[in-house]
Amino acid sequence: MSDSENSWQRLSPVAVVFYLIRIINQVISNALQGLAPLIVLLFSAKNKLLIISASLLGLICFIVIAAILQYWFFRYRVRDNEVQISQGVFKKKFRAIQFDRVQNINIKQPIYFKPFALVSLFIETAGSAGDEGVLAGINETEAQTLTDILLKKRQAATTPAEQQADQPLNDDDKAPTLLAKASMSDLIKHGLSNNKFLILIAFLAPFYNSWKNQVNDWAHQVNLQSWFDLFPSKPIAVLITFVIASMAIFVLFALISIVGSILSYHQYRLTLSKQTLVRKSGLLNTHQESLNLSKLQAIQRRCNWIARVLGIESLVLAQADGHVGNRQHQHNKSSSLFIVPSRTPSQSIELIAAITGEQPTMQPTNAISKRFIVKNWLVYFMLPVAVFAGFELSHAQTPSPWLLLLALCALPLVYLRWKNYGFRLDGEYGLIKSGFIGYRYERFALHKAQNIVLAQSWWQKRSGVANLHISLASGSIVIPYMPQAQALAWFNQLCYHIERDNRAWF
Repeated sequence: MSDSENSWQRLSPVAVVFYLIRIINQVISNALQGLAPLIVLLFSAKNKLLIISASLLGLICFIVIAAILQYWFFRYRVRDNEVQISQGVFKKKFRAIQFDRVQNINIKQPIYFKPFALVSLFIETAGSAGDEGVLAGINETEAQTLTDILLKKRQAATTPAEQQADQPLNDDDKAPTLLAKASMSDLIKHGLSNNKFLILIAFLAPFYNSWKNQVNDWAHQVNLQSWFDLFPSKPIAVLITFVIASMAIFVLFALISIVGSILSYHQYRLTLSKQTLVRKSGLLNTHQESLNLSKLQAIQRRCNWIARVLGIESLVLAQADGHVGNRQHQHNKSSSLFIVPSRTPSQSIELIAAITGEQPTMQPTNAISKRFIVKNWLVYFMLPVAVFAGFELSHAQTPSPWLLLLALCALPLVYLRWKNYGFRLDGEYGLIKSGFIGYRYERFALHKAQNIVLAQSWWQKRSGVANLHISLASGSIVIPYMPQAQALAWFNQLCYHIERDNRAWF
């Protein structure tokens, strides 16, 4: 690394593949919609085969040449207290990344880099819209050495107050301490408890009727009369066939989610060394992500209803997002999270204790006001029922009793939502619990708060309740319908830390 500190360095030629894939992703995500009219015009042309072939060839040539040029004009070097990057073909861009601004240093090894022992080094800084610097296609050893230099110089660049706040919690600074790992059964459980495939199935649910008709047509085409003869009537046969097909789709999506979990978290390891958490995982694409504990904003325990059945939860270590309040970059928020998959509640508490250096209190002692039930039930259920009933009466129709029955059935669900809300002040930490069938605990240091808002509507003021909005660098937390005295206590204590506490929140 001595050479890299004095002269400009080039990436490996294999980095062209990285730029090829990135340009293709940019074309698909950004340019495809704008090219839609042109694509329609091409397909409607007389010599469309020739025109489409020439257009595809031109696009491929453009992408390949652009990738080669991006690789060729990319340079980097490490100087004093910063990493310098020079890039750009027609528009030159010079970037200097100060060590004290570095938030995370992540190492990723895509499958196409593995045969060459190359990796991509991602340098994230506070407030940047994504990765501030990407060194794609550097040697593994060089990447690890550069990571060590960045971490060492970043630590040297911190203020004495930050260094004092970041004293190691473990006595052994030489060997990393293994905090968590995930077995294959843990990854399978994590895949099953993932909400994404359930959301996709729910999205496909409105197509139920068309699917049922297609199943019926398909049955006629393949002549499943012998299968239908097993049932007393054709409607029952179609229904059972549809149920079996739906279960098969559910199992298919679950398997896809499990495979995704294994690909992302294979050989998961979370270690702690010198106040830096390091996460390593991945099967085809290997990921190594680091997080300095001073950058940790909140710790969350998340559990949906499937995870609750399986007896597991996910532990989320929320970092500074860098885009708080910026809706344009909310899709990047997931990249600012450390996720520890498939923990039991006791394992999560032990891990939190290992990270924070103290035994956490994870049970809230205060509940929100029951007026939360009244407001939500009246506004979101009874008000629509009254509107529909008034509409039916205005048209000389008898109001349907089913809407009122539906609103009554929703009352226990609103009650359950209220019951799962809780909060607690635990020394210099705040704890908020929320959820429905599952739960979510969020624990954060009070000095990490950036902004605090106490909001009251006219009706809330008369009822002696208030909503508390807490802004962290990792996102916002809302505690609704707090008793006014407790809301003021939280507000005053948080204001004290915001105004008087000199500890770094980031």
